[in-house]
Amino acid sequence: MAQVILLKDVPQLGQKGAIKEVKDGYFRNFLMPRRLAELATPARIAGLRAIEDKQKDEKNKLEKESQDELLRIGERILVFKVKTTPKGSLYRAFSEKEIAERLESEGFKTIKESWIKLEKPLKKTGEYEILIETPFGQKAGLKIEIKRGER
Repeated sequence: MAQVILLKDVPQLGQKGAIKEVKDGYFRNFLMPRRLAELATPARIAGLRAIEDKQKDEKNKLEKESQDELLRIGERILVFKVKTTPKGSLYRAFSEKEIAERLESEGFKTIKESWIKLEKPLKKTGEYEILIETPFGQKAGLKIEIKRGER
């Protein structure tokens, strides 16, 4: 039996980065020629553990920073002044991308576009309450006000 580190996801075996025990022939004839796995030497295992620790630290840091930003975001109202039709409809809809860009320009660096949950794009003037949800399970409400005016 050979101990290997998976370099890519392998169906019915494991995901990238996993350390698995496989038969020598399976490694030699299938995994190694397709560059799906490499032998798990002590040095490579230590390197893999160091990478995993670094990723875990970065994830914890991002989680803490995003939690701090979500607390600050609940106190804010984003105001957008845009061109509108005489009836108050917008010429184009606001999407998650514009909201994320505006948040970033106002100092919210960790909020990602995929965290912003819009039921549908915003197409009229008015006040909106949207949900921001992180992959860590944290949630916050963001108030957006769209006003008539020149941008």
